[in-house]
Amino acid sequence: MTRLTRTLFSLFILILIALLSTSLSYSAESIKNTEKIEKLDIYTEIFPPYNYIIYPNKKDPASAQLTGYAVDLLNAVFKRINAPQTISNIKITSWATAYALIQEPKVKNMLFSMTKTKERLALFKWVGPITDHSIVLFTKKNSKINIFSKTDLSNYRYAAIRNDIGALLLANENILSQQIKQYQSFEHIINAINTNQAEIFAYSKQGALYLMRQHKVNPEDYKIIYILKRSPLYYAFNLSVSDTTISIYQQGLDKAKKDKTFIDQLKQKYFQ
Repeated sequence: MTRLTRTLFSLFILILIALLSTSLSYSAESIKNTEKIEKLDIYTEIFPPYNYIIYPNKKDPASAQLTGYAVDLLNAVFKRINAPQTISNIKITSWATAYALIQEPKVKNMLFSMTKTKERLALFKWVGPITDHSIVLFTKKNSKINIFSKTDLSNYRYAAIRNDIGALLLANENILSQQIKQYQSFEHIINAINTNQAEIFAYSKQGALYLMRQHKVNPEDYKIIYILKRSPLYYAFNLSVSDTTISIYQQGLDKAKKDKTFIDQLKQKYFQ
């Protein structure tokens, strides 16, 4: 073996050792990272285009798949942090049920997508933001109702999802509880408007427009008359979840959002 050959061989061995060392270090860190992350019960509601169900085979209920902007983003976070669960583990329930569950003491769970408010701030630990969105007031297009300022809000009857941000924001404006009818689903809200149980409903702008189309309600029959709040959405965690787990999730989300190509694809898929 010539001197040049020996030198090249030695260099190859050094490079191989360095690569193996890096690989082993990464694997060890992944295992260590997994041990730090607590396994969670994760809940969501039907809240398109952020989280909802599709049926690739409409004749087969078992083909149901959870999808949406917040779901795809969370899946990207799972992969980046080597989370001990997958999207298939997420449980779908009503907002009111999930909202109560993640406030139970000493339970490791999480709910999305949630708007962070002053009233909710101390109730949960937060990872986000997921994306911006607006809570608005809709009424029938032929309605003569106009809201020019907050002082006008107390003159009308409202529909909102039970314990949802829309209901909370209305209550914060000193609207009497009997003026706010709270329901379990969007279908019930639309029915309340159509049967004159309410004149206005509070909901996410993007979510309402999507659900109208899904339920064969013409969005052109409604109009937005007021913006209650512009606020981003978050993943909300039970207070018993460790700060380490929260930090790892936040780091994973930050990394996912830095992938501008991925985020642009999400926006095009769900918001266009």
